[in-house]
Amino acid sequence: MLELSTVTSGPIVNERLETNIPGVFACGNVLHVHDLVDYVSEEAGAAGTFAAEYVTQQFAEDTTEIAICPEGGVRYTVAVFHSSSSDAGQTDRPFPRWKCIQKQ
Repeated sequence: MLELSTVTSGPIVNERLETNIPGVFACGNVLHVHDLVDYVSEEAGAAGTFAAEYVTQQFAEDTTEIAICPEGGVRYTVAVFHSSSSDAGQTDRPFPRWKCIQKQ
């Protein structure tokens, strides 16, 4: 069954916009309401890139999922998990703005 966020009512996704069902990706307003259509388009392009990598098997197998826990006034994050073996978040990836900070 697809896991849904209690905050956004959208699917819970990792940094590749993949849901808990392998090969099922989510983006746009189904995740959370976006302020600008530009963000929906950017996210759709990224989801397409990640889906293409999935079907062509051009992705690293996940080894560990790190929970992203918002705090300090941040209500939620769209990516709820970050895979330690994933390279998403690098500057050449679809979402260069994403940074994953692990607490020390």
